Amino acid sequence: MRRAEHAFIASGDAASALLAMAAIVDCHYCEWNDFAPLKRLTQTMLGRLRSLDPNAMPAEKELVIRSRILLGLYLTDLEAPDFQDNLREVLDILPCCTSESEQLAAGTIALHCLNWCDAAGARNLIVALSHLIDSDAIAPAHKVSWARAALYRHQLDGDRDAAERMVERMRGLASEDGVQHLRFHVQFRIGVQQLARRDLAAARATLDQVRTLMNPQRKLEVAYQKLLEAVYLLQGGDHGKARKTAEEAHAAGDMLPAMRYQLKLLVAFCAAHMADWEAASRWAADAVSHAYGRDKDIANDACLMLSAYRHASHGEAMQASACLQALLASQRQKGLSLDLYIASFPGISGPLLSLAMRERIESDFARRLILLHRLPPTDRSNAQWPWPVTVRALGRLELTVQGEQKNPAGKAQQRPMALLKALLAAGPEGAAQTLLARRLWPEAADAKPALHVTVHRLRKLLGHESAVLVRRGIVMLGEDCVWTDVDALAAVCERIERASPAAETSVLRQYSHELLDLYRGAFCDGDEESWMMPLRDGMRTRFLGAVGQLGLRLEKLGEWILAQQLYGRALKAEPLGEAIYRGLMRCACAQNDPAGAHSIYRQCRQTLSIVLGRTPSVETERLFIDLGLGTRG
Repeated sequence: MRRAEHAFIASGDAASALLAMAAIVDCHYCEWNDFAPLKRLTQTMLGRLRSLDPNAMPAEKELVIRSRILLGLYLTDLEAPDFQDNLREVLDILPCCTSESEQLAAGTIALHCLNWCDAAGARNLIVALSHLIDSDAIAPAHKVSWARAALYRHQLDGDRDAAERMVERMRGLASEDGVQHLRFHVQFRIGVQQLARRDLAAARATLDQVRTLMNPQRKLEVAYQKLLEAVYLLQGGDHGKARKTAEEAHAAGDMLPAMRYQLKLLVAFCAAHMADWEAASRWAADAVSHAYGRDKDIANDACLMLSAYRHASHGEAMQASACLQALLASQRQKGLSLDLYIASFPGISGPLLSLAMRERIESDFARRLILLHRLPPTDRSNAQWPWPVTVRALGRLELTVQGEQKNPAGKAQQRPMALLKALLAAGPEGAAQTLLARRLWPEAADAKPALHVTVHRLRKLLGHESAVLVRRGIVMLGEDCVWTDVDALAAVCERIERASPAAETSVLRQYSHELLDLYRGAFCDGDEESWMMPLRDGMRTRFLGAVGQLGLRLEKLGEWILAQQLYGRALKAEPLGEAIYRGLMRCACAQNDPAGAHSIYRQCRQTLSIVLGRTPSVETERLFIDLGLGTRG
């Protein structure tokens, strides 16, 4: 090609010389290794093109030359002043080209560039040229290259269905002759899609194929393989090995400007999973400094994502919420795309979107992201998460399926509802089939067939096959599908018990709201089955213990009004909680309201006498005296 270029120059045929140089660009791209020589080559091509009369050159030849100049700039110098001009020229010439093959080849180059700088333009180009993938006049290699670039756009947009369709198309194309050199890239992009849906078994098999197809002499293929493996390891929980692999990917792929910042962010996310915040911040900042154009905005948003996660991990709720607000507003308003990061790093995106739902930060947008990427819940206590099924059993039982409240009545629903209550009582671990059979059909000699039918009917009632699971003789509610206030209360009480002694008032206030929103009364209030009573008493005791812990900590901080509000709302749910009355008495006296404290004492005494037939405890009577209330009438 070099000899041909020189021969054409010697003969004065500059246009043919440029076509030879365009072929050299293609060779470098196919080799996928060292792009450094392209920078000088591209500038030489630009200089020679300017010396030609554009009107004297056929559209097809100009498209070949300009698209390869564009490819050279994309691979070596994204901030070159000629980049955007050549991109516009390529897009303008595309409709004028009569060769479908060259249209798709040049369109693929333009799509790579638009994926980097203009998402809307990329989507429009996909619509305009996707019909060419069905043309018999186009070589399979061009089709595969186009499909790979289009798939990347769908992945960036989080368009799961379009991405899956393109994956299937690529599988078919990859089996044809003439695409052997592209099979590595096909499998890589398929692996990215599998990891985006967190299908580790499929990704493992694809990763094996990628290793087999990889040419170790091509550094960028090594970088892509390492990138895929790092994300696979991260999702599998091997954070240390994932970070080492991500650093190897960065070392191999640092030569490509469009990829450099992504590899730096990959290392940053791996470091964040290991709670190495200093390294995560350093790598993320370095990614921003090496990002160009629209990628810089995406890198800045990725930094916000990591900052929000760091603050949330440290219990710094206000700072985490502020970062999260800025991140989600930016993503929604600018139409930026962190979808691949959200899908591929659920260990970070899941807790952040859970926080967004809990704090009602861009909650509609956060809900859309959760559903789009089918993220598993990370916090069993978060009722704001878009659960397919929610069950409230503290107080009167309430059942909601896909946002619609159900009122299962009639004899046909008695057994499924009885099973639901039994599974609520069993908790996340579930209950043995034999226990459930005895509890629901105590008179039956063999109740397993009846239980099997009832499980099926409960699944139908809840609208999801995964709502009720049976594993090794244990029946349980699906933890990714069903939210229950019973499990949520246990989770909140555990957080309260483990709360740092230095926890801020805002954290204690949040715990108070969560606790009181969950506990609306006794478990399955109104049902009197004997097996429920121990569970009902245990939940009541744990709730009152959590209220007492929070109240005493708020009193210690001098947050008397907040403590009084906590005790007051708790008393409505548990009017026999004697410790709550004592808390209210202390709060009233601390606010110089002894009359109020005395009134609370009288209310306590009257309620205990009427309901339980007893007087207040020694502890309550002692507090009554210590607060100086004994002298009042």
